[in-house]
This record gives sequence, structure tokens and C-alpha cells, in this order.
Amino acid sequence: MIVRAALFALSSALLVACASQTATEHVERPGSADRQALTIFVPARQTPLATRIRALLSAHGWQPVAYTAGAGISSADAQAMSIQGRYRLTLDARPAGKCRNDGPGYAYQLSIIENRTGTVPLTLSGADCLDAIVSQFQQTMVADGLLR
Repeated sequence: MIVRAALFALSSALLVACASQTATEHVERPGSADRQALTIFVPARQTPLATRIRALLSAHGWQPVAYTAGAGISSADAQAMSIQGRYRLTLDARPAGKCRNDGPGYAYQLSIIENRTGTVPLTLSGADCLDAIVSQFQQTMVADGLLR
């Protein structure tokens, strides 16, 4: 009986510890983006996540320009974008329940793409709460020298 109670307490403690960890599964940093060109195309949609990412970029000196994200960007559109701005943010996010603070949770993937070459200096994906995703994005951008 004592062993069973101890195992229950231990498993409960492990579950609480796991629940407090962020669920970001993948952080990829294949190269650094150029801080000289801070114009970035961002999806025009008005979801809470897209709005928070745009606000974060603006607060750190980036100049977000809205674009309509589709299944793909034509080569003519990509060429026009590369003249107007160096980078493009792609964002795919699906609701994934509520978080402890009653905020929204998302399964997401976001990337920053260099328009001229198609290289991807930053990619994040996983599932987490809105605040945690924005925080992870900011920390990764700072670590890569992309935010002031």
C-alpha cells in the first residue's frame, strides 16, 4: 500500500513537471538572416498569433508588410517581393485547445524565408499556448541576432 502511494505521488509529480514544460518540438537555425534589410512580408490574416508576431516584429524595428498567403507564391510574386522586402514570414497555425490561463493553444509552424534565395534562416514548429509560442519566437530571434 505504501509502495503504491509512493508510485502514485511520483507519477503525479512527473506529470506536473511535464505539464510545465513548453511543447516546442523543433527549432532549426540553418543560417543567420541579414539585419540590414528589416522589411518582412507577413500573412495578412488577423489571428491572435499572427497579430502578436507582427507586433513583436514592429516593436523590434522590423517593418511588417501584409501579404495574402496562399498555397504557393508564384515566381513573379516572389521576384516582386524580393525587390520590396528581403524576408517573408510563413505561418500555419491550427487551434489546439485552451491553455491553463484560458488563452488559446495552437499547433503551429512558422518560418522566415529570404525572398531572393529561398533560404530559411529560422523555422519553429510544435504545439503550445499563444504566449509561449510568441516567447519562443522572440527568444530564437534574439539568439540568432535578428531582434535588437
